[in-house]
Amino acid sequence: MAAASTDAAAEPLMKTSLNEWHKELGGEMVPFAGYELPVLYKGDNVKNGGVMKEHLWCRSEGKASLFDVSHMGQIRWHGKDRVKFVEKMVVGDIQGLDTNHGCLSLITNDQGGIKDDTVIVNAGDYIHMVVNGSMKFSDMAHFQKHLDDYEGDVTMEYLEDDMQLLALQGSGAADVISKLLPEGFNLQTMAFMTGVDTTIDGIENCRITRCGYTGEDGFEISIPAGISTIQIASKLCSDPNVNPTGLGARDSLRLEAGLCLYGNDLNETINPIMGTLAWTLGKGGPKARRRQEQDFTGASTFLKEDVHCLKKPIAMGYIDTIMSKNDTPIKLKIRNKMIDAHVTKMPFVESNYYRVPE
Repeated sequence: MAAASTDAAAEPLMKTSLNEWHKELGGEMVPFAGYELPVLYKGDNVKNGGVMKEHLWCRSEGKASLFDVSHMGQIRWHGKDRVKFVEKMVVGDIQGLDTNHGCLSLITNDQGGIKDDTVIVNAGDYIHMVVNGSMKFSDMAHFQKHLDDYEGDVTMEYLEDDMQLLALQGSGAADVISKLLPEGFNLQTMAFMTGVDTTIDGIENCRITRCGYTGEDGFEISIPAGISTIQIASKLCSDPNVNPTGLGARDSLRLEAGLCLYGNDLNETINPIMGTLAWTLGKGGPKARRRQEQDFTGASTFLKEDVHCLKKPIAMGYIDTIMSKNDTPIKLKIRNKMIDAHVTKMPFVESNYYRVPE
């Protein structure tokens, strides 16, 4: 998820397929990432309106919240060299993804800074990528610049007018969506960060991915734009355990789960090492394939920082809980001299223990 651009209100706002649907339910519409979207719901047409009630509903046992996240960018990559090209654009081990398996990854710029965070799924015949709404046009311009110089077989398909995206989040999400899936579809075997093309409520060409940005179980649902999106959203919200939920609760749920907000916690001046996101480079620590090959955009500019030694003064000690938050400024007493310091997570460097090969 990304922070909204401050000048979004100055531009003509785009609308998702659910724009009027939101308003009928009492959605309080605000500009976000160039779109008109509900920050919360109020009135008699929703079960639990307002940021706090919407937040608590998502966290409640057996409940689920429905979010319209159609402002986010959906991209499909085609061609026999699609994996090779996408790996030039992101830090993750896309080559290692089994069919219908995905991962959270980072798009890096030429200087190694984080251009965006993205969810990528190997859909078999294509790669499905979801990027942040406020960054999608910048991301695609970045991709196109590199495509222009690329000689392999790969094409980028932006699903702007074709597909919308909903997120159903909460412990009750699986029970709710299972009622709309084809007979015999077994969600119990569908792990986190896996996705599949399927039919939902009789509508073909849909795709569900078991993921989300709330810290709860849930699904991102890609649906053909227009009446199909309205049909599925209405059917989901007709379930007594589902509540439509706005951007306000989506952000508080994200924050509570400790998930990064692009534009706030991440930006193009922060590289994956600085952002403590080295794990996105894949399994294996310093010996991971992506670290060794360094063949993605800007890799050499920040992987040289990933030395297995901090090269900074460090210390361990006990502190009061109230001071234990990451980056809290503190004072250290060294030989009767007070030194400025700050709290950080442990360990200071990644462990490099031997692991038996899988």
